[in-house]
Amino acid sequence: MRVNRQLVLALLVLVSLSACTAPSAPFHSQALAAINAIRAQGANCAGTTFPPAPPVSWSQRLAQAALSHSAYMAASGIFSHIGPNGLTPVERMNQAGYYGSLYGENLAVGSSLTAEGAIAVWMQDEGHCANLMNPGFSQIGLEGASGNFQGVPAVYWTLDLAHP
Repeated sequence: MRVNRQLVLALLVLVSLSACTAPSAPFHSQALAAINAIRAQGANCAGTTFPPAPPVSWSQRLAQAALSHSAYMAASGIFSHIGPNGLTPVERMNQAGYYGSLYGENLAVGSSLTAEGAIAVWMQDEGHCANLMNPGFSQIGLEGASGNFQGVPAVYWTLDLAHP
């Protein structure tokens, strides 16, 4: 079987580029482990103490909603919970096929911001920290996408949290 080197190289570049906007399974397990470690310890969120919370599990549907929103923000340069056509976080999660009884969303944007960095930023803000520590949430999806924010290269992160 003869292999076309240019095609293989093109596919490798495509896979590398998609990894920038759609993190891989090891990324998912690392983010999930980091969030569950925080939940297991409990936290002080800007003066409000939260006891340990049960672990959350990964939802591919929430991850799809998060990726879609991060990609929208990265492409448009808009940092907002309101998505294309005025869709709210709940509407975007429903559009991704997730229907639950409790919903939340955390956003972060920054130059060279990693998922771990976004989680650290959220832990410093009372509302975002409260979302991470809310024992009512049982599933999450976290995704990032690269773009520009106020003329500077940045990574947009969306964490969608919910309970079926």
